[in-house]
Amino acid sequence: MNTFQLRLIKKALGNSDSFAQNLRGALELVQGEYVLSATEKKTLLGFFDQIDSVKEVIGESTAFKDFTFHALLVQNFRKYGMPNNGQYFGLSFVDNRHRDAHKFFHVLLGDNGSGKSSLFDAMEYACTGIISEAVYRKISQDWFSAFQEPLSRNVIIKTPRCDISTDSDMFRKENIDVRRFFFSENSIVESSDFRYDISSKGSDNNSLNWYAFFLYALGLDKDFVDFVIERPEARLFNKTCNTLGYLKKLLSRDGTFEQKSLRELLVDKATLLSDDIKTNLEHFLMLLDDVQVNWNTTKYLEMSVEDIASKIILSFGLDRYVGSISAFADYVRQLNDIKSKIPKEDDAEASSFMKQETMFAKEIAERKNKARQELREQLFQMISAYKARFNILLSDDEAHFDLTDVIKKNSDIKAWKFAQSQPFVNEISSESIDALLAQLVDVRKQVREDIKHIVKKIINDDFRKLIQDLFEGTFLSDKEKFEFDISHIDEERISISVNGIPVHKYFNTFRYRLFYLAIQAAINLVMMQREHFSFPMVLDDVFYANDYKNKRQLFKFFNLLEGQADKMLGGHPFQVIFFTHDEQLVSTLNSKKQNQGSALWKFARIIEYEEFHNILTYESLDENTKYFKISVPIYE
Repeated sequence: MNTFQLRLIKKALGNSDSFAQNLRGALELVQGEYVLSATEKKTLLGFFDQIDSVKEVIGESTAFKDFTFHALLVQNFRKYGMPNNGQYFGLSFVDNRHRDAHKFFHVLLGDNGSGKSSLFDAMEYACTGIISEAVYRKISQDWFSAFQEPLSRNVIIKTPRCDISTDSDMFRKENIDVRRFFFSENSIVESSDFRYDISSKGSDNNSLNWYAFFLYALGLDKDFVDFVIERPEARLFNKTCNTLGYLKKLLSRDGTFEQKSLRELLVDKATLLSDDIKTNLEHFLMLLDDVQVNWNTTKYLEMSVEDIASKIILSFGLDRYVGSISAFADYVRQLNDIKSKIPKEDDAEASSFMKQETMFAKEIAERKNKARQELREQLFQMISAYKARFNILLSDDEAHFDLTDVIKKNSDIKAWKFAQSQPFVNEISSESIDALLAQLVDVRKQVREDIKHIVKKIINDDFRKLIQDLFEGTFLSDKEKFEFDISHIDEERISISVNGIPVHKYFNTFRYRLFYLAIQAAINLVMMQREHFSFPMVLDDVFYANDYKNKRQLFKFFNLLEGQADKMLGGHPFQVIFFTHDEQLVSTLNSKKQNQGSALWKFARIIEYEEFHNILTYESLDENTKYFKISVPIYE
């Protein structure tokens, strides 16, 4: 559940409690190839689910909430099953010598397959309810995370404020979203989907807009950003509007007429004309074109409906083909039907009224004129409809046998039948769909403005200075000019470049990862400062196989980050948990720590339970909790 998004939606909806229900009801009436798919409907409606669970924020809390980790305990989660005595596997981030060790940088070294990612996933799942790795692999979280089914998974994180578990729902209650505090290979790749080109087609791609990238960093989901922000690849909002518009058309259609129209289309597609008939039909279509073009000119305004109908029904002897070509038969039949409805000047009713008061004679005349005008309009509409049918008969072989329009019409009929079969179809009207569309537009507009307001409060000159300090103090040389332009933020545009080149192109792999980490870490610091809480930044093996220079830069970056955290959080705890399999990286970080005399770094190795369970023992976390410690300190 994305608490941040739910708060935005709830504010935009105001007191409109029925909007989500009405939207769901409307979308359930429509299905087919040309509307929102089932997955897209689920995504859209997911924006509005659980709004009632969002707690109202009354004022700003000044009490600082410390969620740094003291310990992690797991049972039956991914690599870790159930210890023999039913206790836990666990990690501890405090010890007897350093009771405040949870504030430190914790580097956890482990070979590939030792369970690092399982521990990372356990932390993420307990705190967010999501296992991003399962999402990226499109695997059920329950199946992905369980060591053994049907045993229940159990993850507990001990913090100074409270215990966090898979069913505690703690952060929803606190209105805090910590999903972007977990860094992995997948999150770096996902973030790259949030920048987009604002330059013209065919340009050198140097004009990239990073506004959406910052929306991701603030915690918004990609689908939500695509729905709210107008960008080239965003289609969910437009498709939603088109779906509701399509539903409105469906409900106003005559299904019987649509089925008749489909039968006619199939017959016309199956009809092949001789060259002689085609020549006559081409000349006839020229006449129909003339009628349409000059319909409101004196040429036809001065002609009676009878004369127009007679002229086009007798042209070119088309009545000869009535018995063999369905389109001609239908055309002549409908023309004769219109002619039969034309009021006669000497009908009995008129004669009777003419003998009475003049007022009644005038009424009859007006009624006749109105009837003729209505028939005139029917005649014009009929001409347009049959022009389309006749053009199908004249189409070349490729177009004649193209069944796209047949498939589309058949899909429309199926959609109409489905809508009519729903028990609540009569509760939805054209007016209610118009109101729903208008409200959807208003909600989107309000959310978009609220997002911009939040972005402007966070991505300001102070933030730009923070990023500048982190970058220039870590991995930019004197010859590299870093530009972070937020001057067009009102237009939802942010640009980031080095020497005029977008960073994703300029940086190598290591520096781009560090760039992403720096941006996300800076935003997390601002969020913790604004909302008065502390939560660890957890990294899963995102830096490896780097040269010594990169390793030194990484150490320098973390030290700069700690200094900024100390300043922004006012001395409150700041914690980083860093999983890695890179032995050389750990060695370099420890060496730099020793040279600088820093006590902020703690190093441990994750032990594989299958190999060492006979020599390791259970430890007590408190009076009631024992756990099998799956790490041992190193460099101490």
